[in-house]
Amino acid sequence: MRWSVAGTLGFVAALALAACANVNVAMNAPEDNYAFTVTDSTVNVSWNCVKSQPSVLTVSGVFTNPTSSVPAQDVDITVYGIGNTGRTVSQAKASTKDWLIQTMQSSPFVVTLNLTGTEVRYDLKYEYQMGTGGGGQWGSFNAGDQSNMKMNACPTFQAAGAP
Repeated sequence: MRWSVAGTLGFVAALALAACANVNVAMNAPEDNYAFTVTDSTVNVSWNCVKSQPSVLTVSGVFTNPTSSVPAQDVDITVYGIGNTGRTVSQAKASTKDWLIQTMQSSPFVVTLNLTGTEVRYDLKYEYQMGTGGGGQWGSFNAGDQSNMKMNACPTFQAAGAP
């Protein structure tokens, strides 16, 4: 089978456009499915809060590494139930499905918090490490641990007068 130069270029252009379209969908879709999103200088975290049972809050979401050329790794999400004195009365922690999250990749998580009934608000903390961990000519690069907190992460379930 012989291909003309124009036919080959057209085929390559179509593949390139298809690849770009898939990347765009992958990057926009995860956050569009969630009510809440927080962004730091490197990653995005998006989630929904649902009381799956009267005494259980489920926080499900996605952790995304949209542009960093350095992979995010060892991602943990912690949800804290805060009482009316401002102290933690319940907490639960979960990891993302994937341990290593490359550039333009996302990984889901689900945190299941058993409630005490005294929570007035819920805070979400996400922790991850950035770095390649590789050696090579220039040694290893590891930016270390990153940790960020989003207070009142589930405002739908916040009690009136919460701190």
